[in-house]
Amino acid sequence: MQRKEAEGSVEDWIRAGDWVEEQLRISLQLLATGGQDQIQHYPPQVDIIGELVMDYDHHASAICTYWEISSDQTAQLKSLQDFFYTVDDTATSDFWTVEALFSEPRWDEVRSMAKQALHSLKWPIEVPFPEKDSIRWKLMKRET
Repeated sequence: MQRKEAEGSVEDWIRAGDWVEEQLRISLQLLATGGQDQIQHYPPQVDIIGELVMDYDHHASAICTYWEISSDQTAQLKSLQDFFYTVDDTATSDFWTVEALFSEPRWDEVRSMAKQALHSLKWPIEVPFPEKDSIRWKLMKRET
């Protein structure tokens, strides 16, 4: 992966590109983990499935704005996005539940594709730091 040339302020471009890269890595790592780790990653009252899928889709779409990635890496990211699009209808509503993280074989497919994408990007397959333990979440919790 190689950084693209900056458009506008170089410092802002680097900061935004690094953030997108980090968020994509976290999204893939989270999609590669088991259901319990996925649930424990988020604070209570969060739409876990929505966060998993929408975060990934957003950052997978944004990565090419800041980084040049290989055609294999692009294909790995796109195949996971395409998979989510294929199960996005009322006939597959059973896929979009927290319970499905534990019992639905298609979530095993997601985990496998996420691991392949992590491998192609040379990122570790590990459980990311839980969002609910982040400083940002703790600050938000104090405000309520």
